[in-house]
Amino acid sequence: MISQMGTTNYRGFLSAIAHALKGPLGLAGDENPSERPAAQPPADRSTIAFEHRFFGMFPNGYFQASGQHGEPVFVIEAMGSEVQLPVSAIMREFDIAQDSPDGRMLEIVSEGLVFVTFLRLGDPVPEEILIDEPLRDITEWDQDLAYQRLLLVLRARARGERLSLARIADARVALGKADAFGDFEKVFFEALDELGCAYNAADGVIASLQTLAEDLHRIDRLRGRFREIQSIQNHLHQLLLRLGHKAEAQSFTASVAELMSLAVKSYRDTLRRVEVDMQGAITDLDPGASGVATTRRRVQDDLYRRLLAWDALVDGWSHVKSKPSLEAEILLRKTYSFLAQRFLEPGEAMGPSRAPEIADGRSKESIAVAA
Repeated sequence: MISQMGTTNYRGFLSAIAHALKGPLGLAGDENPSERPAAQPPADRSTIAFEHRFFGMFPNGYFQASGQHGEPVFVIEAMGSEVQLPVSAIMREFDIAQDSPDGRMLEIVSEGLVFVTFLRLGDPVPEEILIDEPLRDITEWDQDLAYQRLLLVLRARARGERLSLARIADARVALGKADAFGDFEKVFFEALDELGCAYNAADGVIASLQTLAEDLHRIDRLRGRFREIQSIQNHLHQLLLRLGHKAEAQSFTASVAELMSLAVKSYRDTLRRVEVDMQGAITDLDPGASGVATTRRRVQDDLYRRLLAWDALVDGWSHVKSKPSLEAEILLRKTYSFLAQRFLEPGEAMGPSRAPEIADGRSKESIAVAA
């Protein structure tokens, strides 16, 4: 049972712990822990870990978002039930400054809970928040394709046609770079005439078209990434077919496959919403809709972070055959941990040590060492 303490109760609870930590069983000889020099945190900050002894008192505690606004709370076992302690109250009671190592780690926790349902002490920092500026790198080939798509959009607009997103995304017009630029200028001004746009509005129109062309490229990236994640689902289905003689292992693999289906559906639904928004932007070409474009890109970036976080698993499964083996077992456990943290509640997720063996002749000790 999880309970949210009243303000008075959790303040008294935290105050009692703070008092105990300052006593003979706590920070002996340290009259003011807030003034104690902070030890240097790990350079990479890759693991959810804290210096303050309060967190060490509850090694099984975990963080999750709570309430309508998703306030981060630390959930612990106390007084016969699970109790939610607001992170803001913990920082206030124990004088944890925002710019201190623990304050920065709590900020990382808060950012991470946007992407995962819970974070335990010792968990890796979610990959999603370590990704810097996704969907920004555009190659020269991408730029050429963007101009080709601009031409396709302009020609359709000039003729009063409505282009589907699929037709634009699949366009591979055979234009040389020089011809692309020259043809673009010609078609652009013809389209302005057809659309009844004044030439002095050209900058706004072309800026809008360029934004759309870049967004089409970004959606291509999202689709490609989504297909890579779908390939893991295929590996799991193949593995299931080869585990008929191991009921326990088959059951666990089926659970992972079920979670994988939830993930694929979630990503597919979001990708479809992105595509619908993109189709609307193409239909309602509006040079002044910069705010809409910003929101559209924010959604695209959020999805891309979630998809890019699969990097290690996508790479791992691409090098493993879909049959019982030590390598497949390790990847299966890692896949389960990744999915459980994002698509299950804390009480629903089992620890990796409870996962059954699927590799013939392998001990749990050998698997733990290899993992």
